[in-house]
Amino acid sequence: MADLRIMPAERGHVGLLASSLRLEDARECLAIGSQPFKSVWRSWRGSPQYRKTAFVDGQIAAMWGCGGAWLGYEGVPWLLTAPPVEVIKRQFLRECRAGIAEMLDLYPVLRNYVHNDYEKSIRFLRCLGFIIGDPVPIGKYGALFRTVTLERRSWVQ
Repeated sequence: MADLRIMPAERGHVGLLASSLRLEDARECLAIGSQPFKSVWRSWRGSPQYRKTAFVDGQIAAMWGCGGAWLGYEGVPWLLTAPPVEVIKRQFLRECRAGIAEMLDLYPVLRNYVHNDYEKSIRFLRCLGFIIGDPVPIGKYGALFRTVTLERRSWVQ
């Protein structure tokens, strides 16, 4: 069984993840009009209250967090992954459910966007209980993205 370690996300993890993103995650960054490093950096920087990094057998596998105003109503969850996350799919799903519970303690509503072509991510978000919206053009290139929303009152762990 793979060794999964989760820790608070550190600044140094940003470059590690950005240089090893899964192809689909890198495409999502580019579709919104941002280079992968800049996307990881902005996500990390914008989530000082909650951000985590997962390592599998010593290799970076994922970073995630939740941004939003300190006393705000709506949080902006995010997740970016590297290939080692594929080794721990079930464990990672459990960890993400625990992370969602923590995010919902901070914000009663979680909302962000997912690239319309990122089918794996859309399926994963549905497994976590997110409502997936219709495609809408977003970003400087007008790529199609779907809103993803989860409310505390409708979420069952």
